[in-house]
Amino acid sequence: MKMKLRLNFYWIFWMTLLQVSVAWGQPANDDCANAINLCPNTPVNATNQDATVDACPGCADGASTAGNFCFGLENTIWFTFTTDADGGDVDVNLTGINCVGGAGFDDELQGVIVEAGTPCDESTYSLVSNCPTSAGTLTLSATALNPNTTYYIQIDGDLNGAGITDPATCNFAIEITGTGVEEPNQATLNSSATSVCENDIVQYNVETPDCEDETYNWYVDGVLVATGTDSVYNHVAVADANVSVEVTCNDNALCNSTYTSNTVSLSVEQVDVEAGLDVTIFQGQSTVLSGSGSGTLTWSPPTGLSDDNIANPVASPDQTTTYFLTATTASGCEETDEVTVVVIEPIEIPNTITPNGDGLNDTWVILRIELFPLAKVMIYDRWGQRLLNDVGYQNDWDGVFLGKPLPPATYYYVIELNSGVSGEHDIQTGFIELIY
Repeated sequence: MKMKLRLNFYWIFWMTLLQVSVAWGQPANDDCANAINLCPNTPVNATNQDATVDACPGCADGASTAGNFCFGLENTIWFTFTTDADGGDVDVNLTGINCVGGAGFDDELQGVIVEAGTPCDESTYSLVSNCPTSAGTLTLSATALNPNTTYYIQIDGDLNGAGITDPATCNFAIEITGTGVEEPNQATLNSSATSVCENDIVQYNVETPDCEDETYNWYVDGVLVATGTDSVYNHVAVADANVSVEVTCNDNALCNSTYTSNTVSLSVEQVDVEAGLDVTIFQGQSTVLSGSGSGTLTWSPPTGLSDDNIANPVASPDQTTTYFLTATTASGCEETDEVTVVVIEPIEIPNTITPNGDGLNDTWVILRIELFPLAKVMIYDRWGQRLLNDVGYQNDWDGVFLGKPLPPATYYYVIELNSGVSGEHDIQTGFIELIY
């Protein structure tokens, strides 16, 4: 029974390894010609699971499995990077190294950075970095690298130590940093002004002298407000603000570079001005304008105003007029608000009608009564009997009451315009002579 259980265990173990091996397959960067390009400050997840070795004179991994530098070759994978226009130092950091466990498996990775006279030809490799072996994390360092030069990174699983029978097979994250690959910040933001009046247009221009193909993200107080390919941003000054721009340089198709500009602070002088609410008056009436504001106040046009340089002049326009109130501060900032004084011509009421059928003056026609759709028109006789009570009068009263012509006499009217405008014109009274 024990023998049968042991056989079943080994069968399950080897089938599991076979399935894992089939699922993983060779890494894409097992071959130097397919080295994964690294961009600065951009981690890449990688593995050397099922990687192979291409070793021979002139081959990619090394002249032999003994390796060209400081370690033997077991399961090599490749990465590459290109230095910037200035060159300099780089660090290649492997973090989160997580290796296959079990008896006989090593748990350390090793690596080097090389310069290749001919890409992927071991006979032209020269070592430019340290040669560390480590578990958990590993850092490759190279100094004073040449500008605009492509370098290669070789990562391999260690196979060393008592009882170790299998090379380290690990997953990890790899990232490159340093002055050799990180372009210095090249985004310089300038503005047409830093202190302006409210609603002024401020133009911002960013300079990136070493980049030709750029895209821009513009920020106001940390909020993205515009994107595009224009190095100029026009900002409407509403309140104090801090403006910056993030520039992405697309010159390098493999690794875009992103720069964040300096922040330019904007101070905005706000001007308070209120011209008040629109008002309606009858022709011949006046109203006091309810203006307010900071600085010097000026009304225009001055027509019909008692004083055009005070906040609350008396307005007596003959016709509907829009007045503009401008407030000007000591520094010259201006803001304008407006108010309209609507002037209504009063109605004209005739005091005689002659409903004799000659087509002249046969009905009581009140001029401009149609301007007051809520007007209430009432007519009384001398004893106070109401003969007409009409809202929305149509100029059609012809001296008839209950189907019969009224006798010639003097009659009396009351007109409530209900215009919403206070004053003597809203309620009007008088008499009408009915003559045949």
